[in-house]
Amino acid sequence: MLALLAANPALAAIVRVDFSGTTNYGSTVPIGGSIVPGTPFSGYFTFDDAAAPASEQHEEPGATGWAWYEISAPDFAFHTEVGDITTDLVPNPNFPSPMGGYFVFIDDAELEENQFNPSSVWMDMGVGQYPSESGAPWVVTNVTVALGGATNGLPLHSTALGSVPWSASAFPITSVQWYINYGNGGSIEGHIEEFTVSVPEPANGALAALAALALTGLGIARARS
Repeated sequence: MLALLAANPALAAIVRVDFSGTTNYGSTVPIGGSIVPGTPFSGYFTFDDAAAPASEQHEEPGATGWAWYEISAPDFAFHTEVGDITTDLVPNPNFPSPMGGYFVFIDDAELEENQFNPSSVWMDMGVGQYPSESGAPWVVTNVTVALGGATNGLPLHSTALGSVPWSASAFPITSVQWYINYGNGGSIEGHIEEFTVSVPEPANGALAALAALALTGLGIARARS
């Protein structure tokens, strides 16, 4: 049993990353109440730190490259709150899982469109469907998180999600955007000021229970011998 635990380090692999900050600007359309520069926001996302990339590319060992992860609901979550807006993952026919989810893109090189320095992390999650009716109300359809400016050489595309340095000091350039009707209604943008990384109690409890069971089995085996 102890050997089984040693061979499966991912048994307690669910990681939760909380983040918070303030907005740089609000939307010009009537959504989310009064969101102005300085409005606080918060959110969190969860993932399995043993998750493997859905796709990966690099030229040769030591060369720059990228890794693409697909984190599926309902096993994992991505939640945000800003003003009167609350977003969660929703079923999405365009996502590999019909229940929806979010993407994580880790790039060794610069994200030129955002003028980020190596290395960078980019996330995108669908949180609503764009209403097709004319005159339909404005809704937040997707949220993106971009982290850049890392100067310590991490993360690389080969870095496991659980080893990404989720901290504002590691990524001095951060951006969160809430897109309204896929950008047709503009967006709300904020800057992440703080991260908190934790492993939820259920995962810790499961690992502790397995460890206790393994030790009990070891004790019984010794007693019989």
